[in-house]
Amino acid sequence: MQLREVVKYVKSMDGTLLEILQNSTMFRLVFPLLKFNIYSISLAVDIWSLGCIFGEMIRGVVLYPGTDHIDQWTKIVEQLGTPSSYFMRRLQPTVRNYVENRPHFTGLPFEKLFPDVFFPATSSDPRLTAAQARDLLSKMLVIDPEQRISVDEALKHPYVNVWFDEAEVYAPPPEKYNDVLDTREHSVEQWKELIFNEIMAYEQTHDVFGIKKPPDPRSADNESLDDCATTNVVAGSTRVTNGL
Repeated sequence: MQLREVVKYVKSMDGTLLEILQNSTMFRLVFPLLKFNIYSISLAVDIWSLGCIFGEMIRGVVLYPGTDHIDQWTKIVEQLGTPSSYFMRRLQPTVRNYVENRPHFTGLPFEKLFPDVFFPATSSDPRLTAAQARDLLSKMLVIDPEQRISVDEALKHPYVNVWFDEAEVYAPPPEKYNDVLDTREHSVEQWKELIFNEIMAYEQTHDVFGIKKPPDPRSADNESLDDCATTNVVAGSTRVTNGL
């Protein structure tokens, strides 16, 4: 299910079910602003969600934990600051009245939200720095969707562009996802093995580290070894899948 479909689904729910879903990961990423009818269904919603995921991966904790949508909204503005009056004017009257009467916050600098201690001390690429990561996060985690970075702009950002592959971005849509595997019962260890095999297979065909290495000129034997490695990874993944 795409995120925009989730948004439509959320807006159709009654209050009881929304409260039940409040603490789930997917709904935590978009829920507070949907509840206030602040979000429209657009790619800007995806950028906000990706920013939350990115930030949580860096900090290792939930960015905006809350007991309900009001508490979550408070957590958001405490960190990011109260949005502008221009943003307020675009809200529904009842929502605007509520938001404007909440305490106002200036927000925290991203150097404090995501300090250097959360990042590697060194990087093989000068673009992959803590400062660049913070800059990207500061453009993704923006309450006003009109001021948030777009997908195209994000792809050009130095922290992302290191992995940018035009052929991959503009490639034909992938085949429809086969969800048969997801409907089966697996142990934690089986899921770990499946995910590991999938990652290893992906690494064989993608420049995941942002450093495109030239072909090894020594001999064709190296290519044969690489082919064998890829075959083994894919075969291993197939064996695990068929055995579950």
